[in-house]
Amino acid sequence: MAPKHRSADMPAPLRLVHRILLGLAGAVLVVMMLHICVEAVVRLVSPSTTLHTLVIVSTWYMIFLTFLPLPYVGDVHGYMCVELIDQVVKGLARHLLRSVVFVLSAVYFSILAYLTFEDALEQMQVGKVMETATTYLPIWPPVWALPLALGLMAICEVILLVRTTREPSAGKGARAGG
Repeated sequence: MAPKHRSADMPAPLRLVHRILLGLAGAVLVVMMLHICVEAVVRLVSPSTTLHTLVIVSTWYMIFLTFLPLPYVGDVHGYMCVELIDQVVKGLARHLLRSVVFVLSAVYFSILAYLTFEDALEQMQVGKVMETATTYLPIWPPVWALPLALGLMAICEVILLVRTTREPSAGKGARAGG
């Protein structure tokens, strides 16, 4: 079954944040493609020159591309979820099951956000860098994408829980799976 778009269920400010993060991820993708193209041209002109593309792609671009869209993906249930139990359970039991899943998901994402926040803070304070052949490359800034994305995922789950609790019929269109 195709994922149901729930973005309209989210408050406007949260939808705006999702769109901003998607826009940033899109911009990062364009910058990454340009960086790779420039590296290819530079290698043709001067084979000994490097722009550290492989290191930057793996430590900067990929983190942003993976985690910035995460709240949006969670909002529209773009990730896999199992509906086997949801199809069998009806009525109040389904409503309770969805509520439990939203609570567990919110707790899970909150814990992950907290742990990644601590890690990002520590990496920033230390000024974590990666040594390349010719220079040191700071790799702590992209780690902040993780607590940001995971925290927003937790907020989305809490909003869905509140809406499901307040209006049991509102949860009919939304799938459980946090």
